[in-house]
Amino acid sequence: MISLPRLVEPYYLYAQAAIDQGMLGRLNTVRCRVAHNGSVSTNKDPRGWLPEHFYDPVTCGGGAFIDLGAHPIYLSNRLGGKAKSVSAHFVIPEGYNVDVHALAVVEYESGALGIYIRCRPVSDGTSRNESQHSN
Repeated sequence: MISLPRLVEPYYLYAQAAIDQGMLGRLNTVRCRVAHNGSVSTNKDPRGWLPEHFYDPVTCGGGAFIDLGAHPIYLSNRLGGKAKSVSAHFVIPEGYNVDVHALAVVEYESGALGIYIRCRPVSDGTSRNESQHSN
């Protein structure tokens, strides 16, 4: 089963209609940010409220990009069309085994750019960047 729940949200349907009807002119940029505070330290939850398996790359297959990335990708791909190239950057703070922040830029064949930002803000550790590029 595949779930794409935000494709039927009123805000998305309005954006899709505005683009389809030419109300905005030619689409040149789609920016989508998805975030939550699941990794923010509190007195009750020093590593945040997310279950520990969200920080295990074997169990989850990744971090914020895997957890939150699907939504902006399917929304933006539907608006932008077929992807031509992708560049992504991940931030893995000290003490974590998965990314807690991720940024992806997609160039579409239509000429539009998609900018996807996924965040699990953290309140401790020094960040280091890791990049992965694909054309």
